[in-house]
Amino acid sequence: MEKDILNKPGKKSSTKSKKSKILTDNDIMKYEIASELGLIDKLSERGWAGLTAKEAGKIVILDDNFNSIKDAILYGRTIFHNILKFCKFQLVINVAAVLVSAIAPFFGVDEPLKVTHLLFVNLVMDGLGAMMLGNEPALPEYMDEAPRKRTDPLVSRSMMYQIGIMGIWLTVLSLFYLTSDWTRSFFETDKQFLTSYFVLFIASALFNGFNVRDDGFRIFGHLKENPDFLKVFFLILFIQFAIINVSLLPVKAFTFISAMFSCVPFGVRGWLLAYCMAFTMIPVDMIRKAVMRIFYK
Repeated sequence: MEKDILNKPGKKSSTKSKKSKILTDNDIMKYEIASELGLIDKLSERGWAGLTAKEAGKIVILDDNFNSIKDAILYGRTIFHNILKFCKFQLVINVAAVLVSAIAPFFGVDEPLKVTHLLFVNLVMDGLGAMMLGNEPALPEYMDEAPRKRTDPLVSRSMMYQIGIMGIWLTVLSLFYLTSDWTRSFFETDKQFLTSYFVLFIASALFNGFNVRDDGFRIFGHLKENPDFLKVFFLILFIQFAIINVSLLPVKAFTFISAMFSCVPFGVRGWLLAYCMAFTMIPVDMIRKAVMRIFYK
């Protein structure tokens, strides 16, 4: 079907006129869409068309500089990567916490992580963990990545491997720590021993924070560009240290805090043991990355 459309209204229609065009139905639809978007009369309807474009767009770039487009893509990809880093950081903790809580009773440890310990993980580690990884710098290599489809899954295969393997490793490490007579020999009482496991679990999660910073081996790179990472890292360790040792001060309120978290002070040897075993999260993930590079190039 064809129709005779005049370029300017108010003039007599003529098929021979230079100001008329023979348009198909598809062309008419395009004409109507362009007219609705304000693309026909740019001078009179430019403001309305700009408003429509802003409302329809996901990102609004205020100038026509190509560098602005590049920066918009770079920082958009950076935000996406930082979200994935936090997801990996948090999911490893959650997987390990669920597995340890479910399996440990079969090995004679009824409650390795108290309710308040899990609250500490969910409240402190979530908020401060987001601050650690949410300010990771924009890296130039992000621009070398292929565009991502909207239908692509959020959790990729390599991400699933990292979450699963490191979650299982933290579970195995926890079960060994909780059932070994050698680790228990570092402590005088069972309360001290279980308190040290709380230290081991949190420290393992924090060391794993370095692992998720880079999919390769540069896990300690660009720390100067994200100073909040180390600040939050040591802040979490300090908060936990204070909760455990605050009962040493002769104040009833401080004693209540330690009792609420079911924590008691223990010696330096126990702290070194917990931190050294927690540090194994880094070399184990390095091995995982090396194996993945060999078999999944």
